[in-house]
Amino acid sequence: MFTLAPRIVHSPFFRNVLILASGTALAQTISLAFVPVLSRLYAPSLYGTFGIYFSIVGIGACIATLRYDMALMLPKDDTDAACLLGVSEIAAVIVAGLAGVMCLAFGGPLGTLLRAPEIVPWLWSVPVSIFLAGTWQTLTSWATRRRQFHRASTSQVMRAVTAPGFQVAAGLYHPSVLGLVLGGMVGDVCASGTFASHVFRHDWPLIRASLQYSRMKQVARAYADFPMYTTPQSLLNTVSQCVPSLLLAHYFGVAVVGYYSFGVRIVQLPLNLVMASLRPVFFQRVAEVYNCGGDIYGLFKKSTLGLIGVVVLPTLAVVLFAPALAAFVLGSQWYTAGEYARWLTLWIAVGFCNVPAVLVGQIYRRQRTLLRFDVAFLVCRVLAIVIGGMFCTALHAVILFSVVGIVYNAALILWAWSFLRECGPARREGTSPLRSDRVGNDAKTGPSHKLRDRMVTLAVELFGPLLTRLCLRRFGSFWNLRDHLRKQKRPNALLVRIHDKHLERLGSWIPYTVDFGGEPCFPHGPTGVFVSQRAKIGKNAVIFHHVTIGSNTLNNSGNTGSPIIGDSVYIGAGAKIIGGIRIGDNCRIGANAVVYDDMPPHSVAVASPTRLIQKANLDNRYYSMTADGKWVYFNGGRWIEDETHH
Repeated sequence: MFTLAPRIVHSPFFRNVLILASGTALAQTISLAFVPVLSRLYAPSLYGTFGIYFSIVGIGACIATLRYDMALMLPKDDTDAACLLGVSEIAAVIVAGLAGVMCLAFGGPLGTLLRAPEIVPWLWSVPVSIFLAGTWQTLTSWATRRRQFHRASTSQVMRAVTAPGFQVAAGLYHPSVLGLVLGGMVGDVCASGTFASHVFRHDWPLIRASLQYSRMKQVARAYADFPMYTTPQSLLNTVSQCVPSLLLAHYFGVAVVGYYSFGVRIVQLPLNLVMASLRPVFFQRVAEVYNCGGDIYGLFKKSTLGLIGVVVLPTLAVVLFAPALAAFVLGSQWYTAGEYARWLTLWIAVGFCNVPAVLVGQIYRRQRTLLRFDVAFLVCRVLAIVIGGMFCTALHAVILFSVVGIVYNAALILWAWSFLRECGPARREGTSPLRSDRVGNDAKTGPSHKLRDRMVTLAVELFGPLLTRLCLRRFGSFWNLRDHLRKQKRPNALLVRIHDKHLERLGSWIPYTVDFGGEPCFPHGPTGVFVSQRAKIGKNAVIFHHVTIGSNTLNNSGNTGSPIIGDSVYIGAGAKIIGGIRIGDNCRIGANAVVYDDMPPHSVAVASPTRLIQKANLDNRYYSMTADGKWVYFNGGRWIEDETHH
């Protein structure tokens, strides 16, 4: 224990966190110092209107770069990373322009819907704020990749000084929403400008030499899963965070939004001290360990348990004393904000602990699963606020909202914990996103087919279990679904994906194109079974779990091709049948046997070492006992009673 502490203190990871933490600590301290002043200058209704504006900007800012800024950490080559920087900035310009058009077209109806018409005159600044946020995100990722963490610290301090400073000055002159909006913009301009001056002064030659249109296009395609999956995930996550402000304004008015916004701020300011420092350093560290094939599970476990230890005592203190502290520090008019903070802190604390889970999921390219989580989270959050708004008070709506957040974040942590235990150390062979591993239809189809395939994949990822149940009800069994696909000249893409996803969940791969003479028997289900798409298997086959029936594609080797297996063949657990060989009728292959030569009919192959035993009249029917003690065997896709079996 005593020797471990010096090693941790002197480790690069700890030093990087300390650099960011020091800047973040100073920035958060400055922001906290301004909070009692701002709470006395601006009424809850003004803060509520600003909270609505901030929510609108936040929704646009989360997708400003199409999340290419997060991909900046992953390329091994700085040239590719610089291309991603350029792609991120182009995306920020496009998204900000679209946001400006939407604000001009729908600003009035939006103000009416939210019962906040006073927000409409200030919507002109939304695209500017979105572009500045996207630029800051991109430059932060670039500096983190280059391990220049002091730049992020300087930028945070600059924003913490200028934004509330301007808001205080405007509040002293004339408290209004304009002062709050302009203060936020001034802070963004100063933070991004400071960041940009550092980056361009030191890294501009590298960036300028790397920005080539063809390479940027190639890199953008290579990391297309970030805009395709991470961007919707980030959008859903941000919308789920911002939707309370918008729905609370609709149901209870802008004053309640002011209480809610300040309550969230009371809780998040101290937690952001650690989160803003840990997130980029942990992301950089996990990406580095992943590229080196290290133990990510151990790093994830230590980080998550450490965050839980950090957050327990502060959370308990807020739950016990938040209303009294809010009234004392902010003024008596903000007592309700403390009541909200008491419940919001439970959700925010668990969300604070899930930072490693989210980042690990992105490193392992599990964006589709994260997207499914966020879709469910958003739906549940909206329902919580709507139910609270229709049938309960504002406080009850906030409580329901917080409970949903607790359940979601806890489930996300458990999911990451589970799949990392199964993955073990990171595996890097053949996983470069610049190399396409997909073969077959994708290479032969046009853009419309690719879009269709992606939509089908997204639908199955989101609603896979439900669609599988509907298919089984429609076709009667999984085998009937396979027969239906084989009979079609152009099988339905959705049904094919449902079929493949069902087997994928079992860890199996059995293409529907495999030629089976009849329905086989899987005594333990098709768990871990792999069958080459060109293999041929006769009727009444008995196949246990973790069996491989694979092809041999090596040049200049014997028995190339896929196996041809006769009727009534019994294949034990873990057996491997490889290459263009023939397995005769009524053969038996023992558990874990590896067969790479022809087997004549009525023969047995056993493992350690594999050897053939010639026998006659083997009975390879699979028997099972029913609940009433009768013996039945599998034949022709159905179970038949056998009174002679003992």
